[in-house]
Amino acid sequence: MIYYTTYHDKDVFDEINRVIGGPYKLRELLKIGAVGSSRMKIEEYSPAFKPLVENNQYDTFASIGLRSKGILLTVSKSHNNICWAIPYYRLSIYKTEVLSIHAEGQFLKLNLKKNQNKKFIAKLLDFKAKYHQEQGG
Repeated sequence: MIYYTTYHDKDVFDEINRVIGGPYKLRELLKIGAVGSSRMKIEEYSPAFKPLVENNQYDTFASIGLRSKGILLTVSKSHNNICWAIPYYRLSIYKTEVLSIHAEGQFLKLNLKKNQNKKFIAKLLDFKAKYHQEQGG
């Protein structure tokens, strides 16, 4: 689900937390380590992201945060933000020259520089696999 989060809306953040789980607590972070990627430049995108990506002359970037039941992909440009909450069971990831994230008929292709986010992507895939294992699938 894609949400406009430029302005804080408690109902939107409650819905995001319901769909993919809340942010990790400090104790959990100390155990599992970093749960956020560095920002990556958006190379291609599906129509849902067009209003944010094309309305500005500057590059648009995205970052990924891990949650217990999915990921939160945050797209920011200037002072505008979109959060895309993707449950693990709907998430498809392809890594070629770009990191391609697909879910719910939408996609983002993110530019990776050399080994950028290599450890983070491995952790994301591990979290996704563990989630599916715990769900019995």
